[in-house]
Amino acid sequence: MKRIRSILSILILLISIAGPASASRFLTGLLTGCEQAGFLLPDSYTTDSAGKSVETAPENLTHPVSGEMTVHFLDVGQGAAVLFQINDQVMIFDGGGRESSSFVVAYLKRLAIDQVDVMIASHYDDDHLNGLVGILHTFPVRQVYDAGYATDTRVYHSFKTFIQDQAIPVSVPEAGQSISVGGATVTFIAPDSFGHLDENDDSLAIRVEFGRTRLVIMGDSTADAEQQMLEQDLAAMVYYAAHHGSNGSNSKALLTEVNPDFVVISCGAENDYGHPGEHALSRIQASGAELYRTGQQGTIVATSDGETICWDQATCNDFTPGS
Repeated sequence: MKRIRSILSILILLISIAGPASASRFLTGLLTGCEQAGFLLPDSYTTDSAGKSVETAPENLTHPVSGEMTVHFLDVGQGAAVLFQINDQVMIFDGGGRESSSFVVAYLKRLAIDQVDVMIASHYDDDHLNGLVGILHTFPVRQVYDAGYATDTRVYHSFKTFIQDQAIPVSVPEAGQSISVGGATVTFIAPDSFGHLDENDDSLAIRVEFGRTRLVIMGDSTADAEQQMLEQDLAAMVYYAAHHGSNGSNSKALLTEVNPDFVVISCGAENDYGHPGEHALSRIQASGAELYRTGQQGTIVATSDGETICWDQATCNDFTPGS
């Protein structure tokens, strides 16, 4: 009874300051078990998973959207994979390594996904590409974007051969190029050119915009490549850390431009690389962002209606390196 009275009090307060739509969204979160449900505040503010006010983009800089976007930051161990369900379309950014390939395929099947509309291979390292090969062999894929350079690894040849044999359209995007996926705008923000001495700097990176919700999703770009991104509009609520949170990436300059409220780091628990790095974590903590880590928390899911973002779990905010 006390809980009911508390909820009613909160609803009355929300209706008085933010309107019935916000109260409805808050109540929906409670009923659906989303403990971190956000609700709409007046003007250009929403709330994050901790109930903190987060300034969003002004009305004239965003486009109204319908439906919702769900983002799955998959726990693929020492690798990277981000799955987007945007209304009726599906996009996958990287797919993790060989050990996690079957997990990624099973995860998509569990969601009753029967087609991938857009596949993005940030670059050709095994821990990003193997899972994409598994997806190619399991689901129809309508369009592939990749980094375009050539390398001599088994997984690279498997990836390229299957795409060619199945005549799947493949493109090498330019920085600044945008595509539409399910009502979201996906802009390629890196690299500015290809042929870097360090192949990690040929990694694709994207900004995803769905209404007022923005995410920056990185591959393995180093600080050198990040420097070339700074001329673009990088502001985002969510930042998927570059190169598993390594010290040589996630520069202060980039974090300042993105200015995220949340950072997600994908790396394996007790990995051999010391990821995430002490200095990278220090920079992330200094930015004021809250932290999620797949190595500690497993797969992390965020859902947005274009106005608010709701997470399936609380942030860990553990800035201990290499764990």
